[in-house]
Amino acid sequence: MYACGLLFAQRAAMSVAIVAMTRGIETESESMKKVNNQIYHCGKSNQTDTVLQMNQFTNESISLSTINHGEFDWNQKLQGVILGSIFYLYCIVPLFAGRLTDSIGPKWITFVGLLFPCLLNAIIPFSVRLAGANALIVIQTLIGGFHGCIYPSLFSINLKWFSPNERANANAGIIAGGSFGNSIAYLISGYLSQSSIGWPLVFYVLSLLHVPWLILWLYFITNDPMKNKHVSDKELIFIKENVPPKKVRSKVRPPWLRIMSSPTVLGSIITKCANSFGFFMLTSKMPSFLYTIFGVPIVKNGMFSALATSSTGVSSIIASILANRLITRYQIRSIIVRKLMQALSMIGPALALITITLLECDINSIIIIIFTGMFLYGFVTGGEFTIVSDFAPNFAGTVVGVIFFLPFVQGILAPYLVGFVLDYDAPLSLNEKWNIIFYFTAGLYILGMITFILTADDKQQDWDKEANAKMSKPNVQQISMNTEEE
Repeated sequence: MYACGLLFAQRAAMSVAIVAMTRGIETESESMKKVNNQIYHCGKSNQTDTVLQMNQFTNESISLSTINHGEFDWNQKLQGVILGSIFYLYCIVPLFAGRLTDSIGPKWITFVGLLFPCLLNAIIPFSVRLAGANALIVIQTLIGGFHGCIYPSLFSINLKWFSPNERANANAGIIAGGSFGNSIAYLISGYLSQSSIGWPLVFYVLSLLHVPWLILWLYFITNDPMKNKHVSDKELIFIKENVPPKKVRSKVRPPWLRIMSSPTVLGSIITKCANSFGFFMLTSKMPSFLYTIFGVPIVKNGMFSALATSSTGVSSIIASILANRLITRYQIRSIIVRKLMQALSMIGPALALITITLLECDINSIIIIIFTGMFLYGFVTGGEFTIVSDFAPNFAGTVVGVIFFLPFVQGILAPYLVGFVLDYDAPLSLNEKWNIIFYFTAGLYILGMITFILTADDKQQDWDKEANAKMSKPNVQQISMNTEEE
């Protein structure tokens, strides 16, 4: 959970910090003239009404002349590029990290995956002030490359440490950790950005938060639970009796063609792409939505975003427990439970986004709807998120790397497309542009839900079973050597 919390905190902190880093709306400025009657008014011609409404909601006084005076003139499109740059390598690295994890084990891959982001975060303020947005894009890209190692390695280690019945809960910890990491980053980033040091403090604190994890990981974690001196004898016996041993050695090559053409794998890719676009859009651009439409101050903005992502963390734990109980106690078929949970995790956010477009300036209701959508998203831990361990246990790290490639690309596309739509020169109000984004995202959620229902399968795939058969064949060279020794 801690590792995923750090990974998600990176993105959340950047999405809040970038609001403080960039210049906001100044009275009579060119940016104000360009978007006149589109900022802080929810489609109304009178800005005062909305400012008054925000005062009542936040109990704070908002002055348009003092809203935000950051250091950099970055438009929405460039901000989208910056936010998406963390995925440039992040979407590619899992393809190699998954296979490497299956070969040498996850401990050191995970460690390196967070050690270098710890160091890179510390140099962001200096680098950005020296070289501007290009420096930030390069650093974000490097951080994303190292982060790309995390998911395949964590899935791989879960296979060795948890029984099949426990894996839903273990994988829920990945989602919950990410959600709580998001929440903490959203919450503290707003306050840190308003400190005397300003937005650089966000990255200094984020860097420091890595240190305890690095120490704890080195001390407590081993690739093989049987070699871990911190595990009790009782737990080791349980692992031996309940965790199926991984039968495939690193020398057995993955059946790449069959993996890439598998309907189950392709269905998971499409589903995860839809899920990922919506998730990255909400987590990376929701602070911008609340700021540009409602003028929510940066501290309050971070608080709202933190509560929303916390709801995902809570529901992810609830969903994994509920799914496990439905399967074990009530004997409901696993695949039915997976499809039900996945449907809830996608139709919930889809309906939430559509509802937001109908509420106009009712910010209280919009905040509640966002919370509800993010809460239902957490049910993904009982759905697609767990199913890879079921249908490809021998190549879990490799398959996760394949499945996560295109979904991670959505981390690039989502913020960029949002920025493109918002900056597009069209006779539309800012509200109407956001509505286009919300309808498009809702459509993707529905497409992903239908795809998963039609293609999902939790049975071990034939190409994964055949790997066991290859391992059961005697090693001719080894037999020959043994004969010579005799």
